[in-house]
Amino acid sequence: AEGGGGLIERFDSDGDGKISPQELPEAMRDNFMERRDKNKDGFIDKEEAASGGGEGRRQGGGGPGGDR
Repeated sequence: AEGGGGLIERFDSDGDGKISPQELPEAMRDNFMERRDKNKDGFIDKEEAASGGGEGRRQGGGGPGGDR
Protein backbone atom coordinates (compact mmCIF):
# COMPACT_ATOMS: atom_id res chain seq x y z
CA ALA A 1 0.00 0.00 0.00
CA GLU A 2 1.35 3.39 -0.96
CA GLY A 3 0.22 5.22 2.14
CA GLY A 4 2.86 7.93 2.04
CA GLY A 5 2.28 9.16 -1.49
CA GLY A 6 -0.31 11.68 -0.40
CA LEU A 7 2.00 13.14 2.23
CA ILE A 8 4.79 13.62 -0.27
CA GLU A 9 2.42 15.24 -2.76
CA ARG A 10 0.93 17.50 -0.11
CA PHE A 11 4.14 18.78 1.47
CA ASP A 12 6.88 18.39 -1.17
CA SER A 13 6.75 21.95 -2.46
CA ASP A 14 10.04 21.79 -4.40
CA GLY A 15 9.20 18.48 -6.13
CA ASP A 16 12.34 16.60 -5.10
CA GLY A 17 10.35 13.54 -3.98
CA LYS A 18 10.97 14.01 -0.27
CA ILE A 19 9.82 16.28 2.51
CA SER A 20 12.27 18.61 4.21
CA PRO A 21 11.54 20.34 7.53
CA GLN A 22 11.14 23.67 5.75
CA GLU A 23 8.25 22.24 3.72
CA LEU A 24 6.26 21.35 6.84
CA PRO A 25 4.08 23.73 8.83
CA GLU A 26 6.10 24.93 11.80
CA ALA A 27 3.57 23.63 14.33
CA MET A 28 4.03 20.01 13.22
CA ARG A 29 7.66 20.08 12.11
CA ASP A 30 9.56 18.70 15.11
CA ASN A 31 7.16 15.92 16.05
CA PHE A 32 6.60 14.88 12.43
CA MET A 33 10.32 14.72 11.61
CA GLU A 34 11.13 12.89 14.83
CA ARG A 35 8.52 10.22 14.18
CA ARG A 36 8.91 9.78 10.42
CA ASP A 37 12.59 10.41 9.62
CA LYS A 38 13.74 6.88 10.41
CA ASN A 39 17.23 7.18 8.93
CA LYS A 40 17.75 10.66 10.45
CA ASP A 41 18.94 12.22 7.19
CA GLY A 42 16.77 15.29 7.73
CA PHE A 43 14.23 14.36 5.05
CA ILE A 44 11.15 12.17 4.84
CA ASP A 45 11.22 10.01 1.72
CA LYS A 46 8.41 7.92 0.24
CA GLU A 47 9.23 4.84 2.33
CA GLU A 48 9.31 6.84 5.55
CA ALA A 49 6.08 8.63 4.67
CA ALA A 50 4.38 5.32 3.88
CA SER A 51 5.58 3.70 7.10
CA GLY A 52 3.42 6.01 9.16
CA GLY A 53 4.43 7.48 12.45
CA GLY A 54 4.96 4.15 14.13
CA GLU A 55 3.26 3.89 17.49
CA GLY A 56 0.67 6.63 17.02
CA ARG A 57 -1.62 4.96 14.49
CA ARG A 58 -1.70 1.52 16.06
CA GLN A 59 -3.45 2.53 19.25
CA GLY A 60 -7.02 1.38 19.57
CA GLY A 61 -6.88 -1.29 16.89
CA GLY A 62 -10.61 -1.17 16.12
CA GLY A 63 -12.28 0.95 13.53
CA PRO A 64 -13.61 -0.17 10.14
CA GLY A 65 -12.45 -3.66 9.33
CA GLY A 66 -11.82 -4.61 12.92
CA ASP A 67 -8.65 -5.39 14.81
CA ARG A 68 -6.23 -7.13 12.45
